[in-house]
Amino acid sequence: DLTTGFIDAEFEGDFVAEPPSNAAAARLVALGTAIVALQMEERHAGDPDTGFVVISQDGARRMVELGHVTNRSAKLTVDGKGFTLLGLLQAPVYLFDGTINEEPVAVQIRHSGHKVVLTHGAARLALTVLPARFEPMLDHMPVAAEGAGADEITAPMPGQITRILVEVGDEVVEGQDVAIIEAMKMENVLSAEARGTVREVAVKIGDNLNVDDLILALDLAEDG
Repeated sequence: DLTTGFIDAEFEGDFVAEPPSNAAAARLVALGTAIVALQMEERHAGDPDTGFVVISQDGARRMVELGHVTNRSAKLTVDGKGFTLLGLLQAPVYLFDGTINEEPVAVQIRHSGHKVVLTHGAARLALTVLPARFEPMLDHMPVAAEGAGADEITAPMPGQITRILVEVGDEVVEGQDVAIIEAMKMENVLSAEARGTVREVAVKIGDNLNVDDLILALDLAEDG
């Protein structure tokens, strides 16, 4: 398990994450945005978004402009500062082992839909990555809290449920699509973060959701 091994190799005993420095946070924002943007390009036809607003767990927002992104490279700016990434970016990716601005880095990654949690050294940053056209909505919505956990799938943005792809009792695997939420005429596919069994479906098609509203809950598999 790359994620567990990475943590165990870096730290002895219990792992306690700390917020990253501003410089480190900007690098992690660049990486998280590249991963989400690549997935959006692969899943949604039409002109890809190049501007993003990224919200961290403390409510801070950063503006990101994407120059290009491929499976193994990206160039973008975070609040005007440029970043070049080289390394595997295509989901599912659990460990980014590459370079950011020519500096070697290894970053543990948990990614589901528009949410991504990145851990580098003792620092952890939870992000929600949205197209910049969503920013006017955010002023009228509560700040999204850090992820509820792998056993709950919540709305990453305000929108309407258009499809529910699982039922109570269904077994799901990590990365499996479970629901689709539409906002500003864009469909966003939500995926399970871990293997388990659907315990509850808390929404129905047509429901309008706010950020972090519960969509479904899982009973996690023992090894999930």
